[in-house]
Amino acid sequence: MARTGIQYSDVARAAAQLIAAGKSPTVDSVREALGGTGSKSTIAPFVKRWRAEQEDTAVAEAALPSPLLSAVRGLHEHMQAEFSQQREALEQKHSQAIQALQVQAKQLQADKDKALAENLVVQEELVNTKQALAELQERFHAQNVAMAALQAEQAGLQQRLTDRATEIATLTVQLSQTREQFAHYQEATAAQREAERRNYEQRIARHEHDLISANREIAGLQATLTQRDSALSSLASKHGGLQDEFGSLRQELQTIQFARDRLVEQLDESRQARNDASSKVQQLEQAVLEARLTEASHAREAAIRADQLRNALVQIDALGQEKLGWIQERTILEQQLQAAKQAMLDQDRAER
Repeated sequence: MARTGIQYSDVARAAAQLIAAGKSPTVDSVREALGGTGSKSTIAPFVKRWRAEQEDTAVAEAALPSPLLSAVRGLHEHMQAEFSQQREALEQKHSQAIQALQVQAKQLQADKDKALAENLVVQEELVNTKQALAELQERFHAQNVAMAALQAEQAGLQQRLTDRATEIATLTVQLSQTREQFAHYQEATAAQREAERRNYEQRIARHEHDLISANREIAGLQATLTQRDSALSSLASKHGGLQDEFGSLRQELQTIQFARDRLVEQLDESRQARNDASSKVQQLEQAVLEARLTEASHAREAAIRADQLRNALVQIDALGQEKLGWIQERTILEQQLQAAKQAMLDQDRAER
């Protein structure tokens, strides 16, 4: 088969093989991997394009999550391989058809020259000339049969193209479902963060209420202590005139002092409880701050996932563009085949 020239798919395949072998894909190494075919001016732009695509792929892989990245990469590689195989098969069939048509045209031209020579030399052999014409008609019939076979193959390729379009439609539906699942995930995350925020606010309110109660209890204890201090001062002023009651008053004084010490201890405990409550309030405020930071982190993660989804859509659009190019190439091949068929018909009419 005559080679149609170095294609980008050939260069990309050779570069991937060099990377797998641990070598750097330069213009010279790619040309050597291709068997020494192709000019450097043709290979160099393809190598540059391949490196740019590898950089874009590396950026996309860093942004996409592993499940979505594996799915998109598998889909891209599968469709790339399918399109490459179909294009190579079409190129091979087109080249074979052109060669067959050229051979048949040369054969028809030789038969025509032979028939004209025999007609000029032997006019009386009209029967033989008619027989030669019948042979030419049989060959033309064989050519029509071969053309019908090519058309059948073309119909098969069209069916395969339809199947690929169906697969793309299925993938589009799956992508829509992925979008809906992502939207549900965002809603569920937002609802969970709102519930956590309300719980934190309720806990803060309860601790503030406990703090107010503790402050009120401390104020009551301070008022009681003031009253006991007043009573103690009154008893001390009467000490000079109540020597006979000194023993009992001293005992009462000790009891009051003990009660005062107990009140002081209770006051210290209340202050400690107040400090603990303040610490708990600070801890709750820190927890609220952390919850808000977590909520902001989730929002950033949702934005990143949205960007990843947009990148996947861009890759799918690129695959659609590649498919459109393949369809245009197939249309050109069909036009060339139709032109060859029309040329044969015109030649046959001219012979008649």
